[in-house]
Amino acid sequence: TSTSSSYSQSSLSRISKAHRSMMAKTSNMRRQRFVTGKYPLYVTVKQNPTKKWLGLAESQICLNGTNIEKSLASYDIFHWLEEDERRELHGDYELLSMELLAEIHVKKPGYVNILPKIGAGSSLTSPPLFDWKSWKSRDSVVSGDEQPPLPPLNEEDLSEQERLWITGFSLTKNRGELHTLDVETGAMSYVNEITARAIKWPNEVASIPRQQYVMNHHPTNSSTTTTFASSNGEQLEDALLVTDGFLVPGKDKGGLYVVQNPTNSATERRVCLTGVTNLQGDIINGESDWFYHRAVWMDMTGDGRQSILAARAKLPLLQGNSQDDNGTLGKGQLVWLERPMPHTFDVRTGTPLDVDGTVFDPFRPSNTPWKLRILDEGPDVMFSVADLDPQDDTIEVIASQFFSKKLSLHSIKLGLEPKVTFRRVIDDRCGAAFSSVLADLDGLT
Repeated sequence: TSTSSSYSQSSLSRISKAHRSMMAKTSNMRRQRFVTGKYPLYVTVKQNPTKKWLGLAESQICLNGTNIEKSLASYDIFHWLEEDERRELHGDYELLSMELLAEIHVKKPGYVNILPKIGAGSSLTSPPLFDWKSWKSRDSVVSGDEQPPLPPLNEEDLSEQERLWITGFSLTKNRGELHTLDVETGAMSYVNEITARAIKWPNEVASIPRQQYVMNHHPTNSSTTTTFASSNGEQLEDALLVTDGFLVPGKDKGGLYVVQNPTNSATERRVCLTGVTNLQGDIINGESDWFYHRAVWMDMTGDGRQSILAARAKLPLLQGNSQDDNGTLGKGQLVWLERPMPHTFDVRTGTPLDVDGTVFDPFRPSNTPWKLRILDEGPDVMFSVADLDPQDDTIEVIASQFFSKKLSLHSIKLGLEPKVTFRRVIDDRCGAAFSSVLADLDGLT
């Protein structure tokens, strides 16, 4: 980690060791090419003790346990091939290339998410740690030469850029880690200590879509009403949805948290959507015995409101309970949290209002925790969402069940009262499944 004084330093010799490693050149800044061939290739990134001792970046790319340049799969060794042999090589086998761009040091990294820069973290106004134009052009930074400052970003530029979010956790410390890296400037930021101590085991994070409203004019009676508009996902809040908790004692009382203006030291605040927390950040009222790994935003009610679909788990065995009838240690549930409705709307502007007349904020403490409903039993960790039949009013959830050791499908009928109308087990011999990836393999959809 870097100290607060690091932000004002421009010399490489004055910054922290972590940032020196992040900026240090790798042994080979050119792209490394290799050929797949007939046999499996295992690409790994390993630490190089020699580089670490020299103060350079510690990591190097290896192919089947050795440097790519020394591997028989290296493309460079085929330079002696005849033209027809080279053509055959290109036609029969895949050519791949990799390049190690940078090394980022954080404490105990857990989950890594790349999110749009225009969302969470967009209120950060601190200057970048270094003014470089890209991760590769670091020569002048390393040598201490002056570089021209980066031009100011307009909203269009910001919408196309991304920010890296890294969560971390520890068995021994009573706090979580939540870092963000601006991939354009290399500036790293962190949530404040209050947030870190409240979210003790942060898992996956997600952007938060901005709820849209639309005013409807009725010419027959000259009246106006305001309704929710479907979100296109383009407008995001400067906020982060964080899933929290794990089966480790002391970390098993997790929840779903919204961190507004994350890593902004002046305006950052957090709120728990699954319970009421005390000053220490512990949930004292609500669903406190569950932990969460994934949560997604979705219009569950069909009226345009962006609610939350999530999977949660608990391990009662650590609390003195025994296994269930199926011999399963833990328990999982597929749940949804309903976004609260505004008290009313301003008749002239359509602005949503709270009961006290102020602008409605669904993350305000008076509007939390959100109402939680159980959709089905079983899903406990990661899941994917798909609309397998766009013609009907259902969506499908493909869920990995860690405790039940299976992969399952759940079809949810959307509406004012969402419910599971169909379920089936896809695979019950896969073992303790933690995650699955939904992909179109035949290219027909």
